[in-house]
Amino acid sequence: MNRALRRKQAKEDQKDSIYRVDLNKIKSLFFFGLKLWAGALLLLCALLGYVHFRNNAHRDEVGVDPIAAFAKVTNKAVRKGSQVRYEFLVENGRFTGLSFYRFDTYVGAEVCVVYLRNNPKQNLLCHEKEKTPFFDLVRNVALVWLVVVIGTLVVGFGLFVFGYLGGSPAIRSSFMSPQTRRLIR
Repeated sequence: MNRALRRKQAKEDQKDSIYRVDLNKIKSLFFFGLKLWAGALLLLCALLGYVHFRNNAHRDEVGVDPIAAFAKVTNKAVRKGSQVRYEFLVENGRFTGLSFYRFDTYVGAEVCVVYLRNNPKQNLLCHEKEKTPFFDLVRNVALVWLVVVIGTLVVGFGLFVFGYLGGSPAIRSSFMSPQTRRLIR
């Protein structure tokens, strides 16, 4: 073998041995994504907690001295199982309210409402008087969020492996150390 061929072979061997992925970049990207998902989950749980505790405080206020009445559903969204707006009459006048949760009914239906004797503006539907446990709500949201995160990670990892093994130079070079990139060029 002549000298030029040996040099060319040595250079190719050197490229193959240096051509490796920088695992620190992959690890830092993974932990950044994990922190991002955890922060989003924390924000979602905080928002749900605020709404949950606000609704339970409203239930406590109305539960002090409630009076029951019938109300008519006056408005609801087009899709099935939406929040409803209702209207009821008291001797002082006409009052309205909005349901906390979605349920299936139709416009014009009669629903049971409880309200405060001295302030009928404080009202809610009869089937929404019961307090709901916060941890059941958070547990359900956290489980759904966990499925979304795992699904996203699996799809993302699959796309990365497919792109990396498929020979995409852009993906390969983004996860290589700067020394490796300089030697390959």
